[in-house]
Amino acid sequence: MKVKQKNLNKPCLISCNECKLYTKYCNGLKNIKYSSEGIYVLKRQLPKILNTIDWFENLETVTIKTPFNGTLPKFIPQIGLNDKRTFYWLFDPSLKETFNTIMIRFDHIGTIKTLVNKLIKYRFPKKIIISTVMPDNKLDALNPSIYVTKLNAINRIMSKQGYMLIATTIDTYTYIDDPPLLSWSKTMESIIKAHKLANSKIPLIGIVKGADKKQIELSISKLSEMGFKCLAFTCRELMEQKNYNLLKFTVNKIHAAGSKCLLIGFNSLRLLTRIPFIDYFSGLNWFRSAIYGRIYLGLKRKKTNLKNLRFKVRRTEKIAVQNLRAIKLLLESFEKQTLVENFCLRGDMDWVVQDIVQNE
Repeated sequence: MKVKQKNLNKPCLISCNECKLYTKYCNGLKNIKYSSEGIYVLKRQLPKILNTIDWFENLETVTIKTPFNGTLPKFIPQIGLNDKRTFYWLFDPSLKETFNTIMIRFDHIGTIKTLVNKLIKYRFPKKIIISTVMPDNKLDALNPSIYVTKLNAINRIMSKQGYMLIATTIDTYTYIDDPPLLSWSKTMESIIKAHKLANSKIPLIGIVKGADKKQIELSISKLSEMGFKCLAFTCRELMEQKNYNLLKFTVNKIHAAGSKCLLIGFNSLRLLTRIPFIDYFSGLNWFRSAIYGRIYLGLKRKKTNLKNLRFKVRRTEKIAVQNLRAIKLLLESFEKQTLVENFCLRGDMDWVVQDIVQNE
C-alpha cells in the first residue's frame, strides 16, 4: 500500500487533549516513527473508531457460555485447507497420533459441504480449531453474528461425524508502529466482538490483542472477566521483529490471570526453553521452511539445495514431514527432561535424504 507521507507530525489526527483515551487509557504519543499505512487506515476509519470507543465504554458485563477449558497437544500444526501439501503428514500414523489437533483458518473453509468432505476424505484429526488470524481486510469485513452463525452450522453437521470444534474469538490488527488511537480502538474492538460471541455453542478461545503492555493488559483483563480459560496471542510479527520482551510479558500476564496460553505464529523451538508458561503453540513455519528446503534438526534448521536432493516427487511434503518428526522428538525430549543443546533429528544430511527415499 503506497501512502503519501503526510500527517506524520500528528499521527492520531486529533490532539491528545481532544482524545477520549488520553490519561484514562493512553499515555500519549511515543518517540517512534508511526507508519504512514497506519495513519491512512486511521483516517479512513476515524468515524467508526470513535464510535468503537463509545461502545467499549458502555459494555455490560457478560459471561461466555462455552469457554474452552480442555487440554491440547503442546504443538498444533496449522493446515492450509487449499494446499494439500500441508496435510500430507496425515498419512503418517505416529504424527497423526501425536498431533491430534489441527488449526485451520476461517476464511479457508468455503462451503460447509466442501469442508466436511475434505475432512472425511483425508481423515483429519477429530479435534479442530478454527482461527480468525487472517488478512486485515478480511477481519474488517467479518461480522460477529455471521461468524457465530456459520460456526454453529458447521458444528451441527460435524459433531455428527465425531468431530470436536473449537474456535477463537475474532482477531483484529494491532501493530506497534500504528498510531495509538488506531491500536487502542482495535484492541477495544476485539473485546467488543468477543462480547458478541457470548452465546456461541462452540468452545471459544479468547484472542489477546494490543500493541503495547497497557493494551495487552486491558485485553487480558476483560477476556478473563468474561470467563475465558484459554487465551491465544498472535505473535508472528513480534517473532519477525525479535521483540521477545513483549512476547514474554504477554505470556506471563496470561499465566498470572490463571489462563492457559496458546501462541499462534510462534516459530522458535529454542525459545520454548527460555520463555516459561507457554502451554501450547501453533504455526505453519514447519511447512514454510520445507518450501525453501529448510530441514529441522532439532533446535536448528539446515538449508539444503532442493535441486541436489535425490527425490523429486513430493519433496516439499517429505521435508515437511521430517520437520514435524523433529518437532515431535524434540517435544518428547522436553517431557523426559533430557534436552541437550545440540539435539539433532538425524546425524547428517545424507541420512535424512536416504530416510526420505526409503520411506517413499
